[in-house]
Amino acid sequence: MKKRLLIVCLWVVSIGIASGSLATDKIDQVTGLKGKLNEKEGVYKVTFPRDDVKVVVGGWTMPPFMGLGTWAAFKETNAGAMVMSDTVLFEDEVNAVMSAALDNGEKSSITAGPLNEIFGAQGEIKDGMVKFTIGRPAKMHGVTIEKDMGVNTWAAFAGTDDNAIVDGDFAVTEDELQPVLKELLEDKINIVAIHQHMTHEEPRIMFFHYWGRGAAKDLANAVKGGLLVGGLLKVSSLLQD
Repeated sequence: MKKRLLIVCLWVVSIGIASGSLATDKIDQVTGLKGKLNEKEGVYKVTFPRDDVKVVVGGWTMPPFMGLGTWAAFKETNAGAMVMSDTVLFEDEVNAVMSAALDNGEKSSITAGPLNEIFGAQGEIKDGMVKFTIGRPAKMHGVTIEKDMGVNTWAAFAGTDDNAIVDGDFAVTEDELQPVLKELLEDKINIVAIHQHMTHEEPRIMFFHYWGRGAAKDLANAVKGGLLVGGLLKVSSLLQD
């Protein structure tokens, strides 16, 4: 029976560590791996090749070196440490791994009130996180699509009020794309990917993923700045729960 391998990207904003440098010996002990330190970048990385299975693509057996390796990179931050990773899994392994990662993640405690005021709407609150979703109308094959059909911009905030992250997706027209990107980049918001979700839609909608880190209010104002520059608040509606 053929099984599909997936690569799951994990990102934990911060984990508690003692002050000073990363406890690399502790990382090795917990993971059972021997990592390598990149002194220039201040990153300690452990890797684990998925060599317990034989993966064949187009009749060719792929060695782990060709992208079938799990890795985790740790970097010291003011709040502790950040870890980012790619984890190579079978489909039936994903839920267990995601549950373990989320259960051991840092608790979020964002105060919703100030963000609600900035966006002028009530955000959705879950486990100390706050999310705002802004829909906009479009048509595809003559059918009106918006809001819950996926034509929306959203922003989710986690962490603490002073040390928060935001990630989300913008839905913009081609003419709105450049001004919104410029505004977000000026406010130190990182653009992750620009792509499309649909075909033959009117107007043509471009989507881009983004994330940022800082004080929750500053991040919210940065995202709102992108909405204002693109004129999205004039053609969009906040989805309130």
